[in-house]
Amino acid sequence: MISWNTGRAYTKNNQRIAAMITEWGVSFLDEDRMIDGHFPFAGRELAKEEVMFAYDHFMYQHGVAPIGVTWERMNEVRSLLMEAAKAAV
Repeated sequence: MISWNTGRAYTKNNQRIAAMITEWGVSFLDEDRMIDGHFPFAGRELAKEEVMFAYDHFMYQHGVAPIGVTWERMNEVRSLLMEAAKAAV
């Protein structure tokens, strides 16, 4: 799990993002813009630059999890991401 503040002035808190590797790839959440998504992951170390590239270039699917993932697992991932993003400074 990684989290950071991009410094982009979208809100009074700027833009706080968290991302984590999941069994389906990478899931991310932008706490301040209320955007989340997921994209495939090639197994390297997770880096914010990779997440931001996918995010900024719309190379992701909406939602923290793909269709077929249980509601419980999706909510677990969303909760973890929200907690981490809120802590990003």
